[in-house]
Amino acid sequence: MTQSRYYYSTRDIAIDLQDVATGARRRLANLRQKPDWNAPTKRWRFEEQTVIWGNHILKEVQYCDVLCY
Repeated sequence: MTQSRYYYSTRDIAIDLQDVATGARRRLANLRQKPDWNAPTKRWRFEEQTVIWGNHILKEVQYCDVLCY
């Protein structure tokens, strides 16, 4: 899996997650309009289904030369 960041001007606004084996890509997180001081991540709103999808992909890894996450 890889991640891609999207910028507006010089600010990060979104993060995508990509399965390099299939090319499938999903939005992992969006920048919050205002920080949420009660959330675990004050700056980013993560997509729960994409986190579940990414965890499933990592669990399915059988063998590879390099695995970084």
